[in-house]
Amino acid sequence: MNSKQHIVIIGAGLSGCVMAIALAKKGCNVTLYEVKSDPRKTKIAEGRSYNLQLYPRGIKALKKLGIWDKNFPLAADAVEGYMNHYRNGKKDYTKLNAAQGEHFYQIHREKLSVLLLNKLAAYKNISINFTTKCVALDLTKKEITLLNTTTRKKSTKKADIFIGADGINSVTRNYIQKATGTTETPEIFPWGYKEIPLPPEEVARLSLIPHTTHRWPRKEALLIGFPNRDASLTLMLMLSLSGRTSFSSLATKRSINAFVKRTYPDLVSILPRINTAFLKNPTGKLVCITTTQWHYKDTALLIGDAAHGILPFYGQGMNSAFEDCLVLSELMTKHKKNWSLIFPKFQKLRKPHTDVIYELAKENFFSLKDKSRSPFHLVKDKTHTFLHATFPTMIKPPLYKSIIYTTDSFGDIYKKHLKQEKMFRIFGVDILVYIVSLIFPLLQTMKRTLTKTT
Repeated sequence: MNSKQHIVIIGAGLSGCVMAIALAKKGCNVTLYEVKSDPRKTKIAEGRSYNLQLYPRGIKALKKLGIWDKNFPLAADAVEGYMNHYRNGKKDYTKLNAAQGEHFYQIHREKLSVLLLNKLAAYKNISINFTTKCVALDLTKKEITLLNTTTRKKSTKKADIFIGADGINSVTRNYIQKATGTTETPEIFPWGYKEIPLPPEEVARLSLIPHTTHRWPRKEALLIGFPNRDASLTLMLMLSLSGRTSFSSLATKRSINAFVKRTYPDLVSILPRINTAFLKNPTGKLVCITTTQWHYKDTALLIGDAAHGILPFYGQGMNSAFEDCLVLSELMTKHKKNWSLIFPKFQKLRKPHTDVIYELAKENFFSLKDKSRSPFHLVKDKTHTFLHATFPTMIKPPLYKSIIYTTDSFGDIYKKHLKQEKMFRIFGVDILVYIVSLIFPLLQTMKRTLTKTT
């Protein structure tokens, strides 16, 4: 790699920082431009950034790039299991088996950003400019026009390579589309979210298990509680953006109180916090995009959400972005400074798999909201998990476990899943599960009756 090459990364978020470190390790001179202020100098704002899941896929990338160290798990919370809370008061706890690779961390976005920025600061060949916005990108002249949002001064800089790590609303993507004659429009999901911070004392008062992801699936809403290291929870409430039960219709304390009492009666004691979140915290939008063209010749490239912004319902957006950085780094090692070969190979290797997780993430929202309430799918999941534990070499884990807890490519995982589902149908597994699911509620009722009697 030519050490004199100057590479500009637009966006100093998570993937931008990881990519900068990977490039610096190869001797490149890297400059990052970030429109936001330095998170190391600002207080973390509640209600504006839900927690992120750091799964084995992302951890593997950070380890291979020589970035992961003891500070990462120390700043995060190791999740030990899942708890589903149903409307009838029933709870279903699934403990993760760390020995079999079923583990992950929850970490606040800003905390992770600070960790990466601190790692980045150790490299003399990396410079970073905050409160600096890209307002124009001339890919033919290899020039970027910047605006300092503090001083309002503009400047133009040259570079050899431009990497767009500027997220779902990527400016870099717009200029690549303009240069290549392609058009893609981000897809706005019809549901949004609000964040509700829940301190440790409230978690204890509600008897919620710490170090556990809590989920309250409902037909009209989905509430997920992400655990934090201090035993607090960050609740993420998802509702339709419009309609009878939506963020637009729940605009008063009276309507919010009625909604919570009807939908989440076990959370009535935290109504003041829910009211505050509804009325004061912003409504987060859920946006996703697939992009046809990730690069322009050997000059510019998109990574992470700028190339493949997915919905958060598999928790793979950040992990996929880190995987992008690893794949690009490996291609750079293999093909040296031949960017005209590296860029198209990168897209060819990554896009088929990111397209798969794009669709699966959308589907998994409805799985979390609807299927997790279905006796058929609950029994099928437990049956599938049992079969995998009994025949680990023959039976693959359920799809969501394969996606979350392995580092296999998304496309390969999904192909094997479809093949296995076909095999289950042939051998009548689904029929057996259906029969059991019909009597499953009856067995539960009998169990509760016997418990009360004794």
